[in-house]
Amino acid sequence: FEADVLEGRVVHPGHAVLDWMVGNVKAVERGDRTKLEKPKKNDVKKIDAVVAAVIARAVAGMAEFRPARSVYEERGFLTV
Repeated sequence: FEADVLEGRVVHPGHAVLDWMVGNVKAVERGDRTKLEKPKKNDVKKIDAVVAAVIARAVAGMAEFRPARSVYEERGFLTV
């Protein structure tokens, strides 16, 4: 995600709240992983939209994953 942002592949329409949240994010390296943190634990600064964007990007990257056929394709829905 960070590489996509730095290379200009992630853009947004200049939303003021998202700009504010991006300004609040601190990226902390932990071994081979990067964690997003707020500057202080009890601070009112939010980073939720940035975290949501990172998660959404990760899920979108898994779009090629196709599970086995669904049980509903085999037998249809059951009702009680």
